[in-house]
Amino acid sequence: MAKLFGFTFKNWDCHIVEKKNIWFSISLGIILVGLILFFIFGFNVGIDFSGGTILNVTTGSLYTDASYDGLVAEVNKVLNANGVNAEITQKLSSDSAPGVSIRYQNVVNGKDATEDQMFEVNNKIKAELETKVGEYVKGYSNASANVVMENVSVNMSNVGATASSELLLKAFLSIAVAAALILVYVAIRFEILSGVAAVIALIHDLLVMSAFMIIFRIQINSSFVAALITILGYSINNTIVLFDRVRENEKGYLLRDASPTVLINTSVKDTLTRSINTTITTLITIVLLAIFGLSQMREFAMPIIFGLLAGAYSSVFVAPCLWAWMKEKSLANKSAKKRTYKNLLEKETKSK
Repeated sequence: MAKLFGFTFKNWDCHIVEKKNIWFSISLGIILVGLILFFIFGFNVGIDFSGGTILNVTTGSLYTDASYDGLVAEVNKVLNANGVNAEITQKLSSDSAPGVSIRYQNVVNGKDATEDQMFEVNNKIKAELETKVGEYVKGYSNASANVVMENVSVNMSNVGATASSELLLKAFLSIAVAAALILVYVAIRFEILSGVAAVIALIHDLLVMSAFMIIFRIQINSSFVAALITILGYSINNTIVLFDRVRENEKGYLLRDASPTVLINTSVKDTLTRSINTTITTLITIVLLAIFGLSQMREFAMPIIFGLLAGAYSSVFVAPCLWAWMKEKSLANKSAKKRTYKNLLEKETKSK
């Protein structure tokens, strides 16, 4: 058995299924909190869903000593003074001088702005930026004010909601199709109950992932849709490994006649180290990306982190308990049918 920091779960007395009410309550609590906050505040929707403005500022080739951070600070001062908060900031590719691309929603002083209001605000921002940025970059060049203005460029463009309802509809359709195919695959490879448990666990992961995005008010853009699809594929991995172990133990000599609870508890113990190790390895990479990556990378990394944690939780606590509960119900129904059939046969025999 693989080791986790020098420790194995070989001698651990696993009772996961017996505490299923605790695990289900934790999941339901998180989802319920997210649902309540959703109805109160909704998602923190980004520019991809709501539309907004893309602002590009370049300084020209004369200002090789001007810094990107300094330029961003100057631009943000102007934006903040006009009640606008930058949503996404990134560097413009340049070999010689700093350039910045900033995206922000059509929101002024915390309130949604109409197209006419935003048009006036943007014109004011553009005029102020041409002056302020010109003053900033002139400190890095002996060029005249006219030359400075010729090199400084401030361009704006309005963008619509690129990730519209059509994109969301296609994303949810993809999730539904993927879940159906996973159900079919797991049912064929293992059994139908394993497939049902795996699909419910996947839905659990997506709901918990979305709940955390709402709770922590993390902005949702088109990268969130990509994260949903990514987690859908990644989260099933540990669950498949678990059910593969269940099948092996079910055919083995020691657990051939074991109850569903004993069988699944043993299988969880057998695969727990592997599940934790793979999750931690992936988390290390994605957490570093969230910390040191650009804002666009962070928008993708944060939901992935939540999804990985939810997936690890569901593969250990949710899917096993669901499978054991359904398996016990199935066995109980079969036993009841056998008893009923036996009683009918006895009655027919006596009547003859």
